[in-house]
Amino acid sequence: MLKAIKELLVGTREVSTRAKSSAPSSPTGPAGYFMPQFAAQPLHHLVTLMQVLPATRQGEYANEGGLVDITLQTTTYAVRLAKGHMLPPGAAPEEQSAQNILWNAVVFYAALWRYLPQLAQIEGELQSGHPWLPGVTVPAEPYRFRFKPVSPDPTITTSQRALIAYRLLPAEAVNWRLPCQPRRMR
Repeated sequence: MLKAIKELLVGTREVSTRAKSSAPSSPTGPAGYFMPQFAAQPLHHLVTLMQVLPATRQGEYANEGGLVDITLQTTTYAVRLAKGHMLPPGAAPEEQSAQNILWNAVVFYAALWRYLPQLAQIEGELQSGHPWLPGVTVPAEPYRFRFKPVSPDPTITTSQRALIAYRLLPAEAVNWRLPCQPRRMR
């Protein structure tokens, strides 16, 4: 099932094929740069913000697209686990049934954002020499990236993660309110 989801979301190549192959997984631009890719839905949008970034400096997910690979695996696993539980725990079955879709969305987004702090460890540059903030903006031209030599301040990591998470949430979720809450701003 994971293979089918990955094929649907990121193309027909498998992770193992990409890890073993020396050919890049995305169209290449000028030497040392990658060409930007684009998408529309939340998961696709996150993949667009991550482009072909690795998840770690070394290891299984250090290859091109490693951050997307581990995010897809984590999200799929979390949603599968959530399907086996009635959420929220301790609520009446009628309430659990009525809120099932909302809780599945919460689990999906929580898993989707699990690796967002990794983006703060990477700095990007566009071919024009301007900086690119991986995860915050989609590059408009060929780009390259590298891991920062020094780990970023945790405050910056938290702020960047919050900004990216806010960008990924659908407008309906951001504007959602409980029925008992007033609509007026104070």
